[in-house]
Amino acid sequence: AGAAGVRVLSGALLGGTLDYSVAPIGLWLRTERAIYRCLEAAPSYAPRCRPPGGSPSVPLPEASAIGLLHLFEHTGGGLEQPFQSKKRAAFPILRLRAYEVCGRDGAARSLFRAMPDGVRQRKAEGKEEPEPLFLRGELVPSAAGASSPHLW
Repeated sequence: AGAAGVRVLSGALLGGTLDYSVAPIGLWLRTERAIYRCLEAAPSYAPRCRPPGGSPSVPLPEASAIGLLHLFEHTGGGLEQPFQSKKRAAFPILRLRAYEVCGRDGAARSLFRAMPDGVRQRKAEGKEEPEPLFLRGELVPSAAGASSPHLW
């Protein structure tokens, strides 16, 4: 509200990138003549402009989060994880808050009824293989000032 700014119609978009090192997630778009740091979408356009990881309804796939380890991997600080092995390197430690365990359809599932004793029990009873389960939650950044994208 207040004074109107200068409006622009850019040239054709040639590329862009999402910057997860800042909060909220930064969006940069490039044309032939300029680079734009997009601060916030117009209210009428906002439902069409949800960056991956920007909300629970548009989570970031795990494969993409692994590419952002420099922002989200937690090392040191007494974080011992239980999956150490002499044969393999340890997995990266990523912290999640507001997490849920879900089926492939995105519906919440009971973790403790399914893993790991529930899986063994179903196999012992000769029942079909249980469906795969997935985590969905908000990544906690290890880098100061980074965004907290939602992971799926």
